[in-house]
Amino acid sequence: MARIRMKVDPAEARERLDWKRLNAKSDAEIQRGIEADPDAQLSPLDHVRIMWRLNKLAPIKKKLRLLRRALKMSQADFAEAYGIPLPTLQKWEQGGREPDEAALSYLQVIAQDPRKIMRLRSASRPRVA
Repeated sequence: MARIRMKVDPAEARERLDWKRLNAKSDAEIQRGIEADPDAQLSPLDHVRIMWRLNKLAPIKKKLRLLRRALKMSQADFAEAYGIPLPTLQKWEQGGREPDEAALSYLQVIAQDPRKIMRLRSASRPRVA
């Protein structure tokens, strides 16, 4: 399938919009339109990525739990999939310990593309014959 790339001039796009019609819509109508459009929906992982990047004040335990739940993984599954010792993960989620800078960076990379990291980790594991 061919990919078509289009360059959109923001000024031209603003001129093409029917601002009177848009401004006449209520917040409820806008929300219904967003809910009806599957392309406008954020996935749980999109929420995690946004929170991880923008919310510097959120405690790591909250971000980590949100990430794990968005992936629908238990603590044991998450720990195994990403090579984190289970007791360490549990301490991080319970607030007993904070991850060091390297671990925080790794968690941020996981939050950006968890499935890719999982694939890379599984590809690098030695295969048992």
